[in-house]
Amino acid sequence: MGASLAALDIARLLGRHFGDAGSLRTVRWRTTLGLNNAGLVIVHVALSANLSHIRADDPAGAGLAVEDARRRPVSLMSIAQSMGVPHETIRRQALALQRRGALLRVGPGWIVPAALLAPAPGNRLIADDAAALVALIGDLARLGSASARGIDPEALQALPADLVARLWNDFTVKAVEAAGDICGSVLDFGLFMTIIRLNVEHITADPPRTRHHAALHAIPADHERVPASLRALARAEQLPYPTIRRRVSALVARGLAEEAEGGVIIPARVLGSEALTRSNVLNVQRVEKLLADLKRLGSGAAAPCAHRRDHHCLA
Repeated sequence: MGASLAALDIARLLGRHFGDAGSLRTVRWRTTLGLNNAGLVIVHVALSANLSHIRADDPAGAGLAVEDARRRPVSLMSIAQSMGVPHETIRRQALALQRRGALLRVGPGWIVPAALLAPAPGNRLIADDAAALVALIGDLARLGSASARGIDPEALQALPADLVARLWNDFTVKAVEAAGDICGSVLDFGLFMTIIRLNVEHITADPPRTRHHAALHAIPADHERVPASLRALARAEQLPYPTIRRRVSALVARGLAEEAEGGVIIPARVLGSEALTRSNVLNVQRVEKLLADLKRLGSGAAAPCAHRRDHHCLA
């Protein structure tokens, strides 16, 4: 990235790259595990809560592969509050996840069992998450992110893949929880982000245009956005058409989306609003923290990957 772009421009570009990568991660997990969006978010939130008491540098292991006995159960009420979704909705989803083996009841709480990600194809999710994050950091370094450039690729490769995947999961959960307030719930924020992605995917696929729109005051104009059809949204979210229509109508009623010929867009006025700008700044801070954590952990990853037991490794 040329020096002409200000640090804030780079930060915004960095944040958007993580947002795009997060969307692809959601598709990977949802497709592999066969879960709907609500179920997948519950799994991610529960995973983060189950491991939150374990330090990332715990020598006994701190990634998504830690044994069930070390996982701290989380209540459905805590998950409901985190997602901004009624408790009864979470309870119904949790029971369905329990039947699929994606959630396990332990006393009064719930855990995501290690077995969900231990056999194939679950362990492939961990490896793919870690590899995708490593590749993303490399892309950000080439785009000019000083934080990404400060990470030694070899040290990053030496980290257990399940630890890298856990850090990305924690980052995603915190970012989505905070942003969910803008749309009313985590699930509605997910739909909001999907609309944005479909509106501008023709721009993000074009590097020069991506760089041009990286600046805070260079948000793509409404006429540059391709409206997302309700059927495309239903496919992307794997939800029934009536459900998507109802939820899109709610976003329109809140002034967060606008109907356009052929579908719906998230207009520039919303993306440039104070609330979204504040959210973007906070999200960039989370990205910077994630990169700093990876750098710190990577600098201490002296043991060869082949010598680490019970952890998936990147190398």
